[in-house]
Amino acid sequence: MVEIDPNPEEDVMKIIYLHPGDVLGGWTVLDKIGEGGFGAVYLVRDSKGNEYAMKTESINAVAKVLKAEYYVLTELKRAKAKHFCDILDSGLVGENKYVVMTLVGQTLTDLRKRDPTQKIQKFTMGCALSVGMKCLEAIEELHNIGYLHRDIKPGNFAIGRKNLRQIYLLDFGMCRKYLDNQSSVRNPRRSAGFRGTVRYASISSHISREQCRKDDLESWMYQQLTVGYLPWKSMQDKDEVGRCKQLCRKDEYIKELFGGCPREYITIIKIIDSTRYYSKPDYGRIKDLLQDALRNNNVSEYPYDWEKYLEPEPVKSTAGNGSHSFLQLPLPLSSLLRRITPPVRSIPSCYTLLILRLDQYQDLLSSSFRWIGDIVVLHCLSTVAPFEL
Repeated sequence: MVEIDPNPEEDVMKIIYLHPGDVLGGWTVLDKIGEGGFGAVYLVRDSKGNEYAMKTESINAVAKVLKAEYYVLTELKRAKAKHFCDILDSGLVGENKYVVMTLVGQTLTDLRKRDPTQKIQKFTMGCALSVGMKCLEAIEELHNIGYLHRDIKPGNFAIGRKNLRQIYLLDFGMCRKYLDNQSSVRNPRRSAGFRGTVRYASISSHISREQCRKDDLESWMYQQLTVGYLPWKSMQDKDEVGRCKQLCRKDEYIKELFGGCPREYITIIKIIDSTRYYSKPDYGRIKDLLQDALRNNNVSEYPYDWEKYLEPEPVKSTAGNGSHSFLQLPLPLSSLLRRITPPVRSIPSCYTLLILRLDQYQDLLSSSFRWIGDIVVLHCLSTVAPFEL
């Protein structure tokens, strides 16, 4: 049974850091790309040059988060779930436990902040509704194998690197199995404590009530808002946020929560709120209402907002010795420079071509290049041997 009792204050002191060039279980560390209370996440490369994400955790960590991650993702793979990372390897090296998995793209939080066309951090209605359906599918897949997520939020959903329309559900450190060994719903505890992120947590979590499937959907509903604003966004106190969420259920205040959103949202939240602890949520009815919202508002699912300024990761060319290495996108320039060996500044010359995405690096380029389109080829003038990207 997987259930984590997080204790980040103790575990953060036990994080063991890796450095670029370190090799763990045959995987070469390229860079650190994330860190939490339980461990770190690294960009790693296999012997063929393919890149993945590696999560690490000290064997002395109190909360065995990585074990939960591995167990849940293995169950999901067995169930052929389509909205989750694939596990490629796991092991123990020294005092480091590690799991290697699919390298995903940016999170919904990052994408919502990044769109230069939006003054308010939100997605367009068509994008929000379509992505919301895929997020709902991911939650349903997790529920189908007997687990609650208990930390549904935009930062725990990410897009694919090759498929920009793929949605992944991430991070299972707060997962709890809600089914017993006989596949019956476990009886609730008298007091379960708070689990989740204050902004998106369900009302049940705020009052320390045992969470059930509907609580994941309530959190999903808070992230689903198409207006990009929650009434309690500026509140810091957990109890105050909980009271505000309860107040927003009253008829006179519900428009404060859903003002500017499709009217179907009010029906959806009422369906979620009316679902009992032991009952299975009506996922199908909720999906139908999201489809109704698309039709009634005359908006299209595609293209997604980020398809205007992102490109899928190109496939590396392998034709001949003179083939170019196409950079995975999006890639910050600082990260690009770190991945050139030896550093660019130490190379007087080279003939390798760097393929850069124009709209990401246009501040570095003369405006006279912009008519070319999506890419610009920059030559590093040289006479020395080529270097590897």
